[in-house]
Amino acid sequence: MQILSVKFRAKNFMLKSRLKRKAMKILKAKYLLLCDENFKILKDAAVVFSDKIKEICDFKLACKKYPNAQILDFGGDIAMPAFINPHVHLE
Repeated sequence: MQILSVKFRAKNFMLKSRLKRKAMKILKAKYLLLCDENFKILKDAAVVFSDKIKEICDFKLACKKYPNAQILDFGGDIAMPAFINPHVHLE
């Protein structure tokens, strides 16, 4: 009986952590610098994502569309949602 209980708890933990990883998040920043063809700068906008970016929109709209999302509020900061740091350390 104890072995079944441990297996069930381990499986339940793995399922919860998988769901947590895929949970929707809303990143809010004072400015978003988009790496699109016009290099737009959006003020008081949000990036909605889980594994990948789902949407970039107004923060209030994002909160309405995704009410259960975790909010990551970076206040007066600048975010670059498409920025990738492709550097390598050669040692």
